[in-house]
Amino acid sequence: QRFTEEKSPMRLGWRWIRSFARRPRAWCSRLSGERKALGALVTGMAAVAWVSSSSYARAEDQRFTEEDLMDQFHEHACKDVESKMRLSELIKSLEPNDYKDTRDLDESEMQKVKEALSKFFPYVKGKGDPLLTLDDYLMVLALLSVSPFDYEIVCKIVDKSGEGCIELNEYTKMIACLLPNMGIHHPVALPSYVPMFGEDGHTSLTYEQLKSNWLEFRQVLREALFNRLDVNREGYISGGVFARYQLSYGPSDRLLKFENRISQEKNKEVAEKRVSKAEFLKYEQMLDAHENIERAVSLFNVANKPFGKHEFNHLIHGVIGIDFSPDMLDVLFTTYDNDGDGQLSGVELQHALQSTAMHGVTAHNQQGWLETTFGCMKDCFDSEIGYRFRS
Repeated sequence: QRFTEEKSPMRLGWRWIRSFARRPRAWCSRLSGERKALGALVTGMAAVAWVSSSSYARAEDQRFTEEDLMDQFHEHACKDVESKMRLSELIKSLEPNDYKDTRDLDESEMQKVKEALSKFFPYVKGKGDPLLTLDDYLMVLALLSVSPFDYEIVCKIVDKSGEGCIELNEYTKMIACLLPNMGIHHPVALPSYVPMFGEDGHTSLTYEQLKSNWLEFRQVLREALFNRLDVNREGYISGGVFARYQLSYGPSDRLLKFENRISQEKNKEVAEKRVSKAEFLKYEQMLDAHENIERAVSLFNVANKPFGKHEFNHLIHGVIGIDFSPDMLDVLFTTYDNDGDGQLSGVELQHALQSTAMHGVTAHNQQGWLETTFGCMKDCFDSEIGYRFRS
């Protein structure tokens, strides 16, 4: 989560995992070309998922550190069980720390989360509120740090045989690659048993199977976050709740500006408009694709014109094929249109796209999508094939 002050007491909240880009230390350098390729992908890739509280570390943002992540874990850890975190607390840790108007998940909602996570972690499916270790917590963040739009390229990079299937050892190598590029250098015990690879660990997964499990993992956590916001269990939240929740991830001045806008008579109606779970998840999908969208803007909006609601919706539909309802467009524009002119400028659009992205890169590591992709291929080629052509 982004910080608004150099020594803010607020620690990382969702979506996870923001501003990930740390140079791996020496112990990571022994990993093979997959680590280098994934390093390039994570520190320079397009799109991720649910959580840089901006994916680009802008001037007003503070980068989180490994120490911040550890503090976040211990803040939510059990008081009676050393170095363990309840699953319910893990979900809370993905929210902005200063947003408190939420509810606990009921048993059926928790069960859905446990079923999705049980494909990755063997002991979460039982009754009650399962315990997770620090290593589990860090691996959850690693999985959330990759955008669904990049799942396939990650699979191809770690698939050493190139046969279209991922084995357990390739999956654990992927986790080992992702962690240091999130700034995590804490030694992590990688799992020797991951349920989706079978009891003996010999089951291979096709790209589609792994992507499906991975996407479900991400989706149920996002649904859980929405359910916690839906305190009255009505299936929707108000526009005001949506805006305050999203803006709580960022600098406090944006939330203050929103409160000033929403107090105006012309905007009061927007605060009461309904945001359904489907619209909430569409917004999260837009965040996943923020770099793809920004790329489209840089290519086709050379005049740097602001976006009206129709142009904005057309842009999002053109890049990822979704359309927001008129009410949701009203909510989004009231949330991010700081100057109240009814349009989103380049900076306002950037804030909307990067509100709570679950992945990110710092500005000094930002690369273009094509440059990153070719960089990944070059590293893989050099590591796995290139040695054959050296004297």
